[in-house]
Amino acid sequence: MASVKLGPSFFTNELRVYRCWESAYFRENFQNSVDAGSKNIWVTLTPVSDSITRVVFEDDGCGMDRNILENVYYVLGETTKNTSYTVGGFGKARILTCMSQDNYELHTGNLFVKGRGAEYSIDEINTYKKGVKLTVDVNANESVLLSKLQSYLSYSYIGNNCNVFVNGERWRTWTY
Repeated sequence: MASVKLGPSFFTNELRVYRCWESAYFRENFQNSVDAGSKNIWVTLTPVSDSITRVVFEDDGCGMDRNILENVYYVLGETTKNTSYTVGGFGKARILTCMSQDNYELHTGNLFVKGRGAEYSIDEINTYKKGVKLTVDVNANESVLLSKLQSYLSYSYIGNNCNVFVNGERWRTWTY
């Protein structure tokens, strides 16, 4: 039986769904980390070019196993968020946080994923990572992303639950 194929433009066009995808990018990553029980979240932004920024988003939450990666994370519309204690649950955020960007890498447990759009590979490696480390080359200028990140963090309540570090410095500028 034939199946639907998704071309690279599908993922890029999905960014138009968001009024401000840059803010939504951080919101989705932070919410995933909080839902995974993270006590610490680290975000590092490094310019690759004027229009590409490498974002490393790392947490110490529960992480994902191969079953979750293959049967939830890489199946659009699937989710593990089906309780009143989690936010989201539509299975679309990974399009924004990974698949619509230039390329991405994900390290969780002893699994290392490398991908671009809908194409990815999962390899077992010797280095164990508690939680998730997501490295993404984001199609945006570093100063724009940093501004959106700071704005999002200022108004969030994440600091009640865990420590947040931005470019190596602990975030303490919570508005609430």
